[in-house]
Amino acid sequence: MAETTHIDILYEGTEAWNEWRRENPGERPNLAGEDLSEMDLTGANLGEVDLTDAELFQTDLTEANLKMAVLRGADLSGADLSGAALYKTELADACLIEADLTGAGLGAANLRGADLRGTKLRGADLNEADLSNANLNEADLTGSNLTRADITGANLHNANLAGTNLTGMKDGGFREKRGRYYGIRGLDSCFGDPLFVRDAKDQDYLDTLEVAIDETPSTGKRRWKRFWFSAWGLIDYGRSLGKLALGAFIVTMFFGVI
Repeated sequence: MAETTHIDILYEGTEAWNEWRRENPGERPNLAGEDLSEMDLTGANLGEVDLTDAELFQTDLTEANLKMAVLRGADLSGADLSGAALYKTELADACLIEADLTGAGLGAANLRGADLRGTKLRGADLNEADLSNANLNEADLTGSNLTRADITGANLHNANLAGTNLTGMKDGGFREKRGRYYGIRGLDSCFGDPLFVRDAKDQDYLDTLEVAIDETPSTGKRRWKRFWFSAWGLIDYGRSLGKLALGAFIVTMFFGVI
């Protein structure tokens, strides 16, 4: 439970809150679990504040300072965080569905497992951010900076990566990409990591093919297609020369025995 004085001061408005922060620079406010939904916190100084599991549904946090704040498990769905400062902010498992993070500074932020479905991240700085296992379904990352970011296991279904900087980005292996890149867009204008662009295109093709197989009306044909698709997967869909050679050797030995 947050200290009453902290929430009361915040309810007085951003100006009163920021003044109190200036007068009490050594105090770290505790607003964990508080309901701050639909409040106008434009330009609020919430740096290093504990907002664990807080309710911030449709809250206006435009250009707010949230550097090194703790928002683990917080509900920020529909919130306006455009231009906000979120350097090293703890956002693991937070809900940011359809939030607006346009131009936000998220350098080294922890977004592991965060729900970012439909989130606007246009021009956002995600340098060294941890987005592993995050859900970025239909997120708009146009023109964002993903330099040295970690997107291992992230779901990028229908995400728009047009014009993003992917230099030094970590994306895991093929196993972490499977089923997560269906409908990904904007790859042709990405820069900084041509291997990721190639692999993402390949995975989008495979994910699209798998969806088409699952939508096959005939049960018999669907099972048959699924069998061959799974068999193809044993050699990593032809992407691994080692597995491809092993598969060819096994087939050769099989027919040799026959």
